[in-house]
Amino acid sequence: MSSNKKAYNAETILQNKIFKRRRIIIERKRKGYLFSKRKTKISSVIKEVIFAPEDFRFIDNPELCLNFFNSLRSKDKCSIVEGKRKFRISLSRVKEIDFATISILKCIFEEAKFYGISFEGTYPRNEDCKKSLLESGFLNRVSEDEAKEIQIKSKGNYFSLEKKQGKLTLKDFENFENISIDAYEYVSGKEGFSDEIITMLKEIGGNAIEWSNSYNQQWQIGVYKDNGKVIFNVTDLGRGILDTLYVSQKLKLVDLFFFRDNLEILNRAFERKYGSLSQEINRNRGLPSIKKIFEDNKISNLLVCTNDVYLNFQLPSKSHMFKRGNFKFYGTFYQWEYDQNCI
Repeated sequence: MSSNKKAYNAETILQNKIFKRRRIIIERKRKGYLFSKRKTKISSVIKEVIFAPEDFRFIDNPELCLNFFNSLRSKDKCSIVEGKRKFRISLSRVKEIDFATISILKCIFEEAKFYGISFEGTYPRNEDCKKSLLESGFLNRVSEDEAKEIQIKSKGNYFSLEKKQGKLTLKDFENFENISIDAYEYVSGKEGFSDEIITMLKEIGGNAIEWSNSYNQQWQIGVYKDNGKVIFNVTDLGRGILDTLYVSQKLKLVDLFFFRDNLEILNRAFERKYGSLSQEINRNRGLPSIKKIFEDNKISNLLVCTNDVYLNFQLPSKSHMFKRGNFKFYGTFYQWEYDQNCI
């Protein structure tokens, strides 16, 4: 009888958490938090052009990139042209760009597109940066001299966009397997697949869909092949890991006593020190299993950016917390590499 009561209480608590999460999403949409589908009665309000930084590499220059990304998710920076919302951006000054930046930008653009917001902008003047964008299928019909509307393709050469509701599906798992097979065959030159890549995508994707509170449960997989290695990244524009951890009151007091900051707390989350909001046993395996795959050398150069923390597993000395202000990632971003040494 006691065990049945505990099970009932656990199920009730979980249902209440899910109901509260849905209510938060509805409230955010009503207030126009970040993006909203509400139509405006104002005909035209032209805001200043948002310029991307010269060093537009998220891995090496996260703070300035975050400032730009967050401007693209701020309603205060959004212009209104003939009653339609639009961001005016310029990539003309960009001299360096990386795959992480392209992936995050694409995810932000897809999120805005879902809410009826368009973008107009210009190419980088730098030929190498321009080539990177063109090869990805990221931009179309953009002129160097005048701003034209950016038409975003749903799938580029590097990206696989997934939008599901509530949980991972059989089709998702099939996609994970296909991505794993393609990466393994590219790196090794023979048939096969990587269980570890499937596990990474499953754990990250499951968390993104179930508990991130991202609009439309949107997340994105990026895959880029380069000189015998494959770069993976996953972008989730949700609440971020730190806001979806379950930390008991006792552990909160312990963290406070030892003056643990968010960087240390995130590190501990990957060591199974905390649980997830669902309080389900299996959901506590996600982050530790990701770290174990890295420690077993099945992937390399793993890094995670979420909320105000940049966590580099390969080079811990580069891990840090962002300064206060507009330097915060509203969501979670993972990137790792897969090459011959991982087989």
